[in-house]
Amino acid sequence: MTPIGPVPFVGRQDELAELKQHLAVVSLVSLHGPLGSGKTRLVTELAPTLGVPCTIIECYPGDRASALRSRAERALRCVPGTLSQTLAAQARVLVIDDIQHLRIDEASSLLSPLLLGPTALGRVMVVGRDPLAAAVGANVAEIELSGLDIDSASSLWTHLEETFGAAEGWDAAYGRTRGVPLGLRREYARARFGASAWEISGLEPPARAAIEALAVLRQPVAPAAVSALSPGVDTEAALTSLVARQLVDAVGDGRVVLHEVVRVDVLAQMAVDYRAMIGAR
Repeated sequence: MTPIGPVPFVGRQDELAELKQHLAVVSLVSLHGPLGSGKTRLVTELAPTLGVPCTIIECYPGDRASALRSRAERALRCVPGTLSQTLAAQARVLVIDDIQHLRIDEASSLLSPLLLGPTALGRVMVVGRDPLAAAVGANVAEIELSGLDIDSASSLWTHLEETFGAAEGWDAAYGRTRGVPLGLRREYARARFGASAWEISGLEPPARAAIEALAVLRQPVAPAAVSALSPGVDTEAALTSLVARQLVDAVGDGRVVLHEVVRVDVLAQMAVDYRAMIGAR
């Protein structure tokens, strides 16, 4: 596969600064915003700048608080049942992504013990689509992420054109999406490849096989993993097409991954028996 870097990180300097300020003084910080607004990307850009270890765990549909707690304890290599004590004693940041997959009562069960005291060294950041007030009350710093400003959004569109080809309709696209990054990328794909660019059912068979493999794999993987689940498919050509359509993200180290909204759409259209077969592989 021809190396293609990740979509550039543009704007968001104010949000980065605000997150760092809150993490310096508050034990629990909430970053929330609509689907596709770039929350996870913001966290991945923030993590290397914090000066302390940062561990990111994901919440999946159907998860329970106990599963998230165990996942965090394994990631931090702490004794089961000592998550809050470990965070209180260690200068590090634990990020819980996609918290919206937990019911409110489950989120409260998970987060209430993580409202650490003023002397705690660790911090917790929760990323989701809604504010946390309903789950933990007012003891949290809330930051809402909206669309990109027009200059940053224009820079993103220009990068897409320079990488994948010119496309008309920038002004209308910004108006429709209000600068939400994933929305802009979808609009670019439709302008560049046609209105059906994001219709999974309309993809060529090799591209559809590749994207279905990625949907089942869930995590960032090398193209070889896609080939293993899709024998006989020209994986390089399929992934190149999917990346150009903004359906697949290049991580930057050779791996590729689906955004959650694309993954959910792909899984919803897969036959149950075929999905089970791919999962078994």
